[in-house]
Amino acid sequence: MALLLGWAIGSRGVDIAQLFSANLARPPGATFAYEHVAVLVAGHTAERWLGRRIWRPEAPYLHFYLAAARAGEARTCDNCRAFAALVQDRPDDDDEMVIALYRHFEKRAIDLVTTPRIFSAIQEVARELMQRRVMQDDDVRRLIPPEMLPGGCHAPMWASMGYSNDVSRVALPRV
Repeated sequence: MALLLGWAIGSRGVDIAQLFSANLARPPGATFAYEHVAVLVAGHTAERWLGRRIWRPEAPYLHFYLAAARAGEARTCDNCRAFAALVQDRPDDDDEMVIALYRHFEKRAIDLVTTPRIFSAIQEVARELMQRRVMQDDDVRRLIPPEMLPGGCHAPMWASMGYSNDVSRVALPRV
């Protein structure tokens, strides 16, 4: 997802507990919150799909994370940080709109990650990462070349992922 956004990957590592961590160069700007959510949701989806399992949480489960974000709790899981970014960017949206926006990113991430050729490349990155423990931007780009991604790695996010320029006007899926 970071490559799709055109972000540089400072480093990607795996710690002793085999949890992935990332140092991504994020450009500031008006779309930062949405891009941040996209990376968080895609990372969560990809790690689950490595075990060949996609789990889409039910709405009550997501409400837990949304309530924590609205309460300003500084939780560190991907879902917590994704909802915190959405709430920060769209404080006046009701809960259903925020969850629908999350579902929109989730659907795009699932479509991307479960594409066989892209998933094979993700598996290759994971295998190499487990051996080397740390990878840099060039290492990841060698395994996931730009032409493999929809629209190429430097394409604007909204066009390459099927979003309109104004994400608030996208027809969001019903949950």
